[in-house]
Amino acid sequence: LMSVKRLSVDSTGISLEACLDSRGTRVVDGSDADVTPRDRVTVQSLDLKFVSTATGLLVSESKTGSGSC
Repeated sequence: LMSVKRLSVDSTGISLEACLDSRGTRVVDGSDADVTPRDRVTVQSLDLKFVSTATGLLVSESKTGSGSC
């Protein structure tokens, strides 16, 4: 994550809007071939939701955000 733009906590868990920098990551297929789209946006907004479990936080939702970074 590059930065957190919004953070909220309530009885159901934690929600945050963050900027994700994916420049150093690659997408690979089952044969380990790089299939990273050449036109992939490298920095994008991401909406995340976490729920509390007995062992810590668990990501319950992850989707592309509507904001800009």
